[in-house]
Amino acid sequence: MNDAYKKKEKSKNMFLMQVKHDFIMGTIYSWKKYIIVFLIFLFFIINFQSIISSEVKYNSLKNLPNFSDYVIEIYKGRTSFNFDNKLETLKIPASWILINIFLTFIIGYYPLLDLKTYGMQILLRSKKRYQWFLSKCIWVIGNVIIYYAIGYVVMILFSVFNGGISLTPTNEINMNISQVNTTSFTSQTFFCICILLPIIISIALSLFQMTVALFTTSILSNIVIISILVISTFYCNGMFIGNYLMILRNSKIDLNGVNTINGLIIGTIIIIISIIIGILKFKKIDILDKN
Repeated sequence: MNDAYKKKEKSKNMFLMQVKHDFIMGTIYSWKKYIIVFLIFLFFIINFQSIISSEVKYNSLKNLPNFSDYVIEIYKGRTSFNFDNKLETLKIPASWILINIFLTFIIGYYPLLDLKTYGMQILLRSKKRYQWFLSKCIWVIGNVIIYYAIGYVVMILFSVFNGGISLTPTNEINMNISQVNTTSFTSQTFFCICILLPIIISIALSLFQMTVALFTTSILSNIVIISILVISTFYCNGMFIGNYLMILRNSKIDLNGVNTINGLIIGTIIIIISIIIGILKFKKIDILDKN
């Protein structure tokens, strides 16, 4: 009984060591990537702020943006593309596509790269491959949250000096500048559509990306996710999961858009399946070949 307890504690300690290792090597030592993330959000927020300032000065805009207005502007995406309208241009929303694609680069390379470094030693010592993959899943989830948190920090800083930190959108700003009709938005609606749903979908895509990398390579898995995001900008269909990341594609705004509850369910299913398939695949994978 004592030996079984010691073995269990050793396994637990090895897993915690792996998790700690991942956040040190994959996050703390990669701090420069997060400076870039900060600058990306800062650039788009400053651009939005300059438009607001101009509208206040020259067009009698009465309200200043609050936290929710910044979030909506950054993550709004674009309206459904109409292929029958020959006058419509193939315009991809710059802030939305850059922010979501850069996340794929943040997530994409560390997990398999770790097999070439100290992570391999931990894996050999623990002899439990599922722990290695679960640790990477925790790392992915944590870094997606960190990624979003950086953006929120930038938005909060601007909010403090403008309309304040509120989860209730300012319809005048969203209608006239962001072209998003938030008339029916409550703080609860905003939280579900603009914060909870994007985070869940981003975690789902990131875990899926890591699992795909086990079957292919990190580069190919990046291409797969980027392709899903780009295709999603042109086709408003729940099959293309990137639609759930765009506020303008939500059924609360577009009657033909995607449903929030469906998105949360689909995202959760992808998360679970990606983890299960990833564990099963990594148990059989040729580590030296991936190296």
